[in-house]
Amino acid sequence: MPLNKVMAWALTEPENGSDASGLQSTARKVEGGYILNGRKRWIGNATFADYICIWARNLNVKGNPIQCFLVDRSMKGLTTHKMQRKMALRAV
Repeated sequence: MPLNKVMAWALTEPENGSDASGLQSTARKVEGGYILNGRKRWIGNATFADYICIWARNLNVKGNPIQCFLVDRSMKGLTTHKMQRKMALRAV
């Protein structure tokens, strides 16, 4: 039986838009996983997704490469907010 899960793609940041080269969100490895720090914006499905693909710079790897971290939306510390009164096309 297939599992149906809703995903969100969290790349865009308030300070630099969707320019991945300017990504400011970070991930730091700790015992048991990672701590992610940063803010994202304009993330379709974020308020009801089961999982969010969060793009961040890995501080534990030389050069701080950008990597994707699959995060359960119910994780402690993760908050999502529905943006009101915006004009946009919902494409997801």
